[in-house]
Amino acid sequence: MWLQVIEALKDIPLCHLPRYIGITQEKSVVYSLVDLIFSKTRLVPQNMTIPRLELMGVLIGVRALKFVTSELHLQSKKPLSAFVTNRLKEIKSLKEVTFKHVSSEDNPADLATRGKSPRELTSSIWWMGPTWLKKP
Repeated sequence: MWLQVIEALKDIPLCHLPRYIGITQEKSVVYSLVDLIFSKTRLVPQNMTIPRLELMGVLIGVRALKFVTSELHLQSKKPLSAFVTNRLKEIKSLKEVTFKHVSSEDNPADLATRGKSPRELTSSIWWMGPTWLKKP
C-alpha cells in the first residue's frame, strides 16, 4: 500500500493550477464561485467523537473563510463543556456565514478522507466544487 502511495505522488507535477494564491499550513475547503481557493485537511485523533469532529469541521471552515476573506479582503439547554463553548464562540463570531448540508457525493472535503491519488483529484470536484455552486 505504501508503494502505491509513493507511486501516486509522482503524479503531483501533472496537477496544474492556473493561479497562485498562497501557501498555508492549515487545510479546510473554501471555494469562490469558480475555482478552488483554499483547502485544509487534518488527521483525526482516534479518541475524538463524531459530534466533536463535526464541530471541528465547522470551526476549520469558519477559520478558512476568515483567512480567505482577510487575504482577499447550536444551542442546548444543558451546559456545554469549555471545549465546545470556545469553538462555538469562534464559529459564531463570523456573522455572515450560513450553514447548509452538503451531501457526501457533492462534498469535496470528503475526498480528502478517501485516499484519492493526485491523478484522481485532477478529474474530480476537488478543484472546482460541485456544479450547483456555480449557479447564480
